[in-house]
Amino acid sequence: DLDAGHGTFVSGIIQQVARGAQITVYRAVDSDGIASEVKVACEMIRAVQGGAEIINLSLGCQTSDNGPPIAIQAALDVIKGLETEQHREVIIVAAAGNYGDSVPCWPGAFRRVVSVAALAPDLLPAAWSSRGFWVNCSTIGEGVPSTYVEGTESVLVDPDQHHFGPDAWAVWSGTSFAVPQIVGAIALLRQKHDWEPREALIRLLSAGRPLPGFGQALKILPGI
Repeated sequence: DLDAGHGTFVSGIIQQVARGAQITVYRAVDSDGIASEVKVACEMIRAVQGGAEIINLSLGCQTSDNGPPIAIQAALDVIKGLETEQHREVIIVAAAGNYGDSVPCWPGAFRRVVSVAALAPDLLPAAWSSRGFWVNCSTIGEGVPSTYVEGTESVLVDPDQHHFGPDAWAVWSGTSFAVPQIVGAIALLRQKHDWEPREALIRLLSAGRPLPGFGQALKILPGI
């Protein structure tokens, strides 16, 4: 399928950055990259109810009126209530989008969410990455290597089909793959220094350099 292996790839990136991170996967998107906002919203809430401290949302879309999706807004309100009730905090990190423009991409454009754009391996903006005032940070999202699933590519993906065996790795580009680097870095700082997730995020962003439309630019994993 068009997005087969996406979750495996994202998980592998997190583990490259923070080997000791405990990862739980909640499936909201199918292997062609299609999902309803209600399904995504429900899985976000499930993740927080399951004890998640950091939520990786390697997904996003624009809306016809550029307004925020109602179901995702409702999920964020529920999560805020759970944080207050349980006296803890949850960091939500989402992809800025691969639209190559500055139109808001949701859920990354919510103020409550940390939005991540993509850079090329030379740390310059990736032309295809969404960008804008609503983007918090960016890291290399072009030519990122990570773990992949066993199988043969569809001809719709690549006419020159590749076969991936057990324990395969692949190279992929997208803001989806910048997000788990930020998530992994937050988790790593939390492990090393016992900082709360919000403190780890603040420390991480302070180490970046400002890049107009791309927030704080950081180098975590290399691209190819």
